[in-house]
Amino acid sequence: MVISRFKGDHSQGQNRYLRPGVQAADSDDVKHFAQGSRAGPTQVLFSGPRVAADGACAALRALPVMTSLSLPPAHRWPAQTVSGKIEGASGGTVCATIWPTRSLQTRERWFDELYLWTDGFEPTPVQWSRIQLLGLRRALSMLAREECEQVGVTLSFGTVQKYDERIDTQLRTHALVAHRLTVILRGSVEMVRSSYRIRAFVDYLRAQRIPVGLRVTSPRLAMELSAFALVQPDFAKILAPSSNLGEAWDNLALEARVAGISEQWLIVAGLQSQAQVERAVQAGIGFGQGNAIRPAQNPFTEEKGSIVPDAARELATVRPNASPA
Repeated sequence: MVISRFKGDHSQGQNRYLRPGVQAADSDDVKHFAQGSRAGPTQVLFSGPRVAADGACAALRALPVMTSLSLPPAHRWPAQTVSGKIEGASGGTVCATIWPTRSLQTRERWFDELYLWTDGFEPTPVQWSRIQLLGLRRALSMLAREECEQVGVTLSFGTVQKYDERIDTQLRTHALVAHRLTVILRGSVEMVRSSYRIRAFVDYLRAQRIPVGLRVTSPRLAMELSAFALVQPDFAKILAPSSNLGEAWDNLALEARVAGISEQWLIVAGLQSQAQVERAVQAGIGFGQGNAIRPAQNPFTEEKGSIVPDAARELATVRPNASPA
């Protein structure tokens, strides 16, 4: 356990996207990988395990079936990258793509989200945590190589509780660029074994000037008020309402204010049409993702995205912290 080491400031600059009024040290998985692409007949992909990485028992909603034409450009790693010797993931791949996050008012680019999902296998909770650690490593490497200005990654409550030491090591290793990272937390508060550990981790990130967001995985933002109370996020991300009626979008903005987040610090994912963008703008929502904003991009070339065998073996042997939660 590294709660006592979540202190100090290793950043080399300040991040202007910390929500105003939140002090640096005081203050899902929604199935949107295709950002709302229409269903087709050929392939089913999974953005997470049936059992969430934080140990939640509720089944994740099934992904739509996607045609190959609707799939975003992606880099792929073999499933063995995150599989131990005795786990035997015989096939499938771990996929990564970039969804740019832009302001709906000015189209200013905020951060590029490194979005991960699996194709051909359902990861166990431990494997899904390894996938998230892989995403963190790749995101920090992208920043170190100046491949992007700011990058966002998702970490579940379970991953934070089990692997906070490894997360801390990665952030310290990349201390010169860590302040350009954005972290989106997700998970079920009911399954959190130590709310103190989650709060300490959030405070640690803010000490590094790293914005902390919350990914809303429920159909309604108001259904996750307990998660908002725990994380006290700088921003929140939610899938776009299925209805284009103004009432649905106005309710989304209202629920954000009830949760303590200004609608200007909401990210709505899965924006596929100009009509959706206009509804979001009318509701005062600040940021968006989706094909109507900017199409997904391949995060890195084959050479830059590849993982050397030693690193792959290290990921496959990641074990949780020895200390109790």
